Amino acid sequence: KAIVFVFQELRDDMPSILADVFCILDIETGCLEEKHKRDHFTQLVGACLICVPDGMLKERLDPETLESLGLIKQAQQFNQKIVKIKTKLFNLLHIVNVILRSWVCSPFSWTRSLSVIMFIWCFFWFPQEPNGETPSSLYHIAAALLQHNLIALEDLYVHVSGRVVSVLVVLSSDLARKENLKSHHMTPLSNPPDNQKLGLLEALLRIGDWQHAQSIMDQMPAFYATSHKAIAIALCQLLHLIVEPLYRRAAVPKGAKGGLMTPLRNKQALRPAESFDDLSRGVFTMLCYLGPHLSHDPILFAKVVRLGKSFMKEVRTDTRFAFNRCCSLRLQKSERHHIEDREEPVWLESCEGNKYLLLKVACQTGRVCVRLRLTKENVKPSGRQIGKLSHSNPTILFDYVSILLLMSSDEGCVIQSLAEDCLASLCGAVFRKYPIELAGLLQYVTNQLKAGKSFDLLILKEVVQKMAGIEITDEMTVEQLEAMTGGEQLKAEGGYFGQIRNTKKSSQRLKDALLDHELALPLCLLMAQQRNGVVFSEGGEKHLKLVGKLYDQCHDTLVQFGGFLASNLSTEDYIKRVPSIDVLCNQFHTPHDAAFFLSRPMYAHQILSKYDELKKAEKGSRQQQKVHKYIAACEQIMAPVHEAVVSLHLPRVWDDLRPQFYATFWSLTMYDLAVPHNAYDREVNKLKIQIKGIEENTEMPLNKKKKEKERCTALQDKLQEEEKKQLEHVQRVLHRLKLEKDNWLLAKSTKNETITKFLQLCIFPRCVFSAIDAVYCARFVELVHQQKTPNFCTLLCYDRVFSDIIYTVASCTENESRRYGRFLCCMLETVTRWHSDRAIYEKECGNYPGFLTIFRASGFDGGNKADQLDYENFRHVVHKWHYKLTKASVHCLETGEYTHIRNILIVLTKILPWYPKVLNLGQALECRVHKICQEEKEKRPDLYALAMGYSGQLKGRKVHMVPENEFHHKEQPVRSATPGTLQNGPGNTGKPASAGKAEEGAIEDSDKSKDKSQAAQKTASKNSTAANKVSSSNGSSTPNRYCTQDPTFHAAQAQNDVLLSSLI
Repeated sequence: KAIVFVFQELRDDMPSILADVFCILDIETGCLEEKHKRDHFTQLVGACLICVPDGMLKERLDPETLESLGLIKQAQQFNQKIVKIKTKLFNLLHIVNVILRSWVCSPFSWTRSLSVIMFIWCFFWFPQEPNGETPSSLYHIAAALLQHNLIALEDLYVHVSGRVVSVLVVLSSDLARKENLKSHHMTPLSNPPDNQKLGLLEALLRIGDWQHAQSIMDQMPAFYATSHKAIAIALCQLLHLIVEPLYRRAAVPKGAKGGLMTPLRNKQALRPAESFDDLSRGVFTMLCYLGPHLSHDPILFAKVVRLGKSFMKEVRTDTRFAFNRCCSLRLQKSERHHIEDREEPVWLESCEGNKYLLLKVACQTGRVCVRLRLTKENVKPSGRQIGKLSHSNPTILFDYVSILLLMSSDEGCVIQSLAEDCLASLCGAVFRKYPIELAGLLQYVTNQLKAGKSFDLLILKEVVQKMAGIEITDEMTVEQLEAMTGGEQLKAEGGYFGQIRNTKKSSQRLKDALLDHELALPLCLLMAQQRNGVVFSEGGEKHLKLVGKLYDQCHDTLVQFGGFLASNLSTEDYIKRVPSIDVLCNQFHTPHDAAFFLSRPMYAHQILSKYDELKKAEKGSRQQQKVHKYIAACEQIMAPVHEAVVSLHLPRVWDDLRPQFYATFWSLTMYDLAVPHNAYDREVNKLKIQIKGIEENTEMPLNKKKKEKERCTALQDKLQEEEKKQLEHVQRVLHRLKLEKDNWLLAKSTKNETITKFLQLCIFPRCVFSAIDAVYCARFVELVHQQKTPNFCTLLCYDRVFSDIIYTVASCTENESRRYGRFLCCMLETVTRWHSDRAIYEKECGNYPGFLTIFRASGFDGGNKADQLDYENFRHVVHKWHYKLTKASVHCLETGEYTHIRNILIVLTKILPWYPKVLNLGQALECRVHKICQEEKEKRPDLYALAMGYSGQLKGRKVHMVPENEFHHKEQPVRSATPGTLQNGPGNTGKPASAGKAEEGAIEDSDKSKDKSQAAQKTASKNSTAANKVSSSNGSSTPNRYCTQDPTFHAAQAQNDVLLSSLI
């Protein structure tokens, strides 16, 4: 019954609709053979008799059905009666047509026409039944007569039936009717009695006669007329017609079309508004009569709001607007002089009789008190108080809470950022757990990127992380980073912080949403373009720290999203959607590092597919033949890539680097270069420990114990098989690189230019792309050295990396500085290993062309000769690199710039395992970092936290530092020297037996060597009176600001500055 009542409240014509439905069901069930369905239909119609009048059912149902329902006695008699009634109605219709035909054809005067109209009116009006319904056409005729002043409203209104009551009475009757429904004492619902006054009012509004309609509404209680839906809708329609011209001219939003409304053809109707002055004459009055019932037409409400907005825009530029701002300000100032003693009694008196306002204020006060006392310890008691308040005053409480949340969000960017993080996490969790359509969210993020907004990438990042289990973080441990260089199984087991749950279904849903709506590649390209757009389009408007955060967020999401596509898309889908490298860079303007990042999985898939195809062609081939097939597959796949990359750079670039070398560097990963045996062994040992623990667990059921052991054993087998597979792959790649190395670098220009382009186009762009890429760049440099690549100077490459870091550090974001620090850490690890033992150096560097130096002869023949850099000179060079790193670090710390200080502290923290190794350099850093802690403690707490963290770790590493004379062979400076005493560098005395060749190579000629030696000695003798000027890594001259006062420190640095230039 309650459901029927709700249906009847929804629509006025619900009984007629139900009758039509019953008519169709009557026909369909009458043709069925199942008798029980017919019985169910009869029961349904009988239950709905309370809301569908008998007359409607008699009009539309078959007589047999009416007889079964008990609405008629006999179907046969009902049919006979219906035939007689239809015959009479047909005859009456014929008579009416004849009479009307005679009226139309004969000439009538207007008095005769009016008398006929009034005759018909009286025919329908006076003999009306008490509960009968007045025809709408009669209302329309009466309204037309009133509009044309043929009848006075006062004369007609007294004869119109209808009872007018207040709104409160109507509300009370409705509540009483609902109470009857709740108590299950429902009586058949009957239509309310016909109110002719309201019908006449509606007809007046329909034809646009506002003058008479307003007169009728004035005689009724406030909002009584518009509380009826039909009248409110009629008034809204009239307002639509009045404001239509002005709305179309001044308030239609850009891009909106909308349908034009047909104006009334009645000349007596209100004139449409053409200007804002016309609104105040009639529209505002109608809106006041309409009141809260404007909610029946949200479109009209939107039009009014847009008109108000447009009006305020015109007011700002309209000098004719009549208001006096000075008087308004003076009036506001006068309110301050009110006496509080006079205001308080008036306020108390006005609120004394309004209990609702008092309850509202009490609820708000209680909510504020609870919020102020809310801490971590009293969450539950405060929750109970909020529950009590929400039970007694739910509307006020939640309204106030929502306002507080909005106000708190506007107070600071920190709370807003936390709210965005929570919203993104919620989206990720909801989309992972529930099968909700993802297309809307993905399209929204795409549209935001098109508009140049990258804030909402946080949502995409959380969705990918929750649904695919792919995390992106630069704070990886060494073990995690090592695991990330292995296969997919090793990554899942040891490469992430959290446990990777089963994400197969959720990742499949995300993949399907991306492919079905063709959003995979557009999102990647937009993120790659937006990454640079953050810097160049928004860099000048936003704070530098915020720009860095947005850049990192955009870059991290790109790496995460690209990793998801590479691991979840099939080979065919990936190749089908990702274009070639030249198209990505030249047509889509994708940065080179991002373009190769997207193309790299495609190359790996294609090479493996081609390799499998060649293997299947010749089954049973030997290992050596398999390697040749792999090399052939690489040549077939990478040949078009070698041709495509030529268009990415200027032609002079390829005078030093071959396109083959460039493409090889960007197409390989750490998975191709080395096998993380330690990571595989570590994970296998963990599984063995788990199996042992399962066997020793006596409380676990046997079936569960068996399943867990099988799971661990299967996972262990998968890891071992994956390790074996990767080992074979690495061997094939290394063999391929060994065959290609001779064609990598050309000798058309100097080695210095070759190394510059290699670092500029390969190492530096990729070492800050991701943490794994940072390790890859360091290992690739070492691999090129180990392959004995012609024309590659390893010593010069390392020197350029360690000597020029200020510009790189200053231009990095926070996450990029972490990756750059990890790259330097790996480079220093290799250098430290060579520096630690003469045998290791001789084995890995002794006969390698990367450490081949050109020594200028001291004779007059002008010839040059090549020789290997000996171990002791290499130790001098390594000390020089440590010195350069210290000088660059001090320079960044003393600039006072936020980015310089933050980035260098991050880099120093990353390279701390291998730098500083020299005690005096460590003391210099410690002194300057301590000063940063004192200066930034109150000004910039984040820098203070970084400096304190690094200072504490640096103190812990002091035990591993050594004096300078243990780090490299250090000669004591002398006051005078001759060219004949110089050996490995200016300022050295004595002549070790092993340094005979170095003596010749260190001297270009006797005169130049003497000048250099004297300059070095002068520098050493003046260090106590003046600060040395040292050349910074960016080429500028900056004072030496070390805290150490050791006289030999500066003399040794003067030697180091000259040493490498004389050797290389």
